[in-house]
Parts: sequence; C-alpha cells; structure tokens
Amino acid sequence: MDDVRAVMDASGTGRAAVFGWGGTGGAPLAALFAASYPDRTSALLLDGQLPATDLGLYISGRAGFEIVQKAWAAGFGAVVAVSAPSALAVEAARRAGITLVGFVRGDPPVANVYSPEVPTA
Repeated sequence: MDDVRAVMDASGTGRAAVFGWGGTGGAPLAALFAASYPDRTSALLLDGQLPATDLGLYISGRAGFEIVQKAWAAGFGAVVAVSAPSALAVEAARRAGITLVGFVRGDPPVANVYSPEVPTA
C-alpha cells in the first residue's frame, strides 16, 4: 500500500482511480488503500472476492463517512477504528447495515459499538 502512495507521490499524482483484481489478492489491497487514503482515491474498481461481507475493514484512525462509504461499496460487513467515527459515518453504517466499532483500545481491548444501533432499556 505504501508503494502505491510512493508511486503517486513520485509521479505528482494527487488522486487516482484504484483497481484491484481478486485473483491476485489486489481487491482487498485496493479497498484498504481507498479507505486509508480517501482524499487520494477518485474511484475504486474491484473485481472478484466481492462482496466482502465476511471481512472487516480495520482503520488506525478515525472512521469518517468516506471510509464507511467505500466499505459499503466493497460490501464489507464491519468497519473497526481506533478512534471515534463521525456522526455521518454512524448514520451511513446504520443505513448500510454495517457493524461500526470505534475507540478500540487497550489490552484486553475495549470498544464502543455505534452500528447497529443498540436499543436502550
């Protein structure tokens, strides 16, 4: 993933369409790149191994709307982030039926589940 970003930087490319083919394992890498660098991704084209409903997308930062949107497009069943999701990301995850977990920290890990909405008693 860092190689893709390095090539984009070296060529002066700000944004690019990212294509991943499932036969080589490129589809998950392309989805991960798009989720990690939504500002550098103009389109995400995936072939094979989708939808990824049995997979989760793990984010080392905040889960914003763009990440949830790309996870929805790729068919991921869950988005897990170490920081808080944005309010728009929570709304999108609930509409998409994606499990959204934030503030995953500690050992043993603790987290907050934002989607699906858990009814309060």
